[in-house]
Amino acid sequence: MPSGPREDFTGGEPESESPSTSLHRPTALPGARALDLFIMYAIISDRNNQATVRVGDEILCDLMGDAERGASITFDNVLMVGGEGETRIGKPMVAGASVVGEIVGLERGSKVVVFRFKRRKNIRVKRGHRQSYTRVRITSINV
Repeated sequence: MPSGPREDFTGGEPESESPSTSLHRPTALPGARALDLFIMYAIISDRNNQATVRVGDEILCDLMGDAERGASITFDNVLMVGGEGETRIGKPMVAGASVVGEIVGLERGSKVVVFRFKRRKNIRVKRGHRQSYTRVRITSINV
């Protein structure tokens, strides 16, 4: 039996016993993340895009053409609500739940460049695309 520090099963370096370098010791959650367990959240579906939202979050939705800045918008397709009390999972939607948000403004995403070419044929096609989004700030989650 070895009397010094224990070696791992491969016979390599001895294990470090210092808490700052050990990856296997559980660490406590930071205070802000520990409080997130009690904040109400919802998973919403907007035009086949799903997002997890909390009150105060800002999300990017697909462009809503008739949207004006400061207008209120209601998301009725709520898939799940959790955080305070029990978690409610919809089949497929949670009955009576809605998420209300305020439109902050319109934005455009980053440019996507699509470049097609065929070698030795002098065929080169360059096309670009920028998606338009509506930024929405979540104001309330109603169950």
